[in-house]
Amino acid sequence: MTQQHLETSWLAASLALQFFPEFSTSKFELINVSENVTFKIYDNSGVATHALRVHRPGYHSRIEILSELAWINSIAKDTGLSVPKVVRNEQNRYLTEVLISESNRRYCVVTRYVQGVELTDEDSPDRFYSLGLIAAKLHLHTLGWSEPSWFTRFSWDLCDGFGGSPRWGTWWAQLDDIDKKYLKVVEDLISSSLVRYGRAKDNYGLIHADMRLSNVIWSTPDSHPTLIDFDDCGYGWFLYDLATTVSFFEHKEQVPEIVVKWLEGYESVRLLSDEDKNAIWSLIMFRRLLLLGWIQSHPQVTVCQQLAPTFAYDTLSLADRYLRNDLAKF
Repeated sequence: MTQQHLETSWLAASLALQFFPEFSTSKFELINVSENVTFKIYDNSGVATHALRVHRPGYHSRIEILSELAWINSIAKDTGLSVPKVVRNEQNRYLTEVLISESNRRYCVVTRYVQGVELTDEDSPDRFYSLGLIAAKLHLHTLGWSEPSWFTRFSWDLCDGFGGSPRWGTWWAQLDDIDKKYLKVVEDLISSSLVRYGRAKDNYGLIHADMRLSNVIWSTPDSHPTLIDFDDCGYGWFLYDLATTVSFFEHKEQVPEIVVKWLEGYESVRLLSDEDKNAIWSLIMFRRLLLLGWIQSHPQVTVCQQLAPTFAYDTLSLADRYLRNDLAKF
């Protein structure tokens, strides 16, 4: 995102808040720049009460955002899972549209702010049991939910990561020819593995698709988890949600133990087959290559700047173990 786009997002946030009279005198500040730009809204006493997300132009259509919000509201209504509460504007709408200019329309969404802390990859693997349990409950909801006829979300299939126009950019954009050829072999193995795994109702459906640690907020003092940021939700393999849990640190030695704990939590709610478990590393590698593309195509994002110097090297190291079948079995 360019500086101009960031400045436009500030303007969009100011315009959007005009549709919420209760925030007319509120202070707001930037808290995150990723696919979208997110702001924190404070009340008059200085307490953060709401979050405002300004959607990046061109990533989601109006109907796709409304579909995301419909699913969040259904999860809140029909499950025991904690998700952000979406707030209506003065026009009784969840989606606020603002015009920056005649040719520049931005979509904004306001939710209740979730106070709490994030896990890190250094936290005890036991904490990841809860993430598996959350994912299983989410997938059970998916299996039983009747989507509205207008519901529209994209998918996280092989063509979306490895096709001619991958959603997050090509993973090979900044690699030399040798590394590119090596990881192309890995891509082919991932593809053949997931084609064999197949897509069926019990392994593929509507998923969160970004259950990384920064998207689960643990309230204090009771450590109650809230799943946030459904911006990437769409159709994919259910265990892709597991792969996203170890985003950016897939290569670290504690990952197998984390996966085991996640699976224990998941299977306390919903059992998995041997075929499901055999697909785990292919899905983790699939996610890893998508992230390699994302890091190279989002140089302005802080986490990308932090990880870029070693991410390709660590990806190659993990890929080597994947090709040699030298990874933990589940």
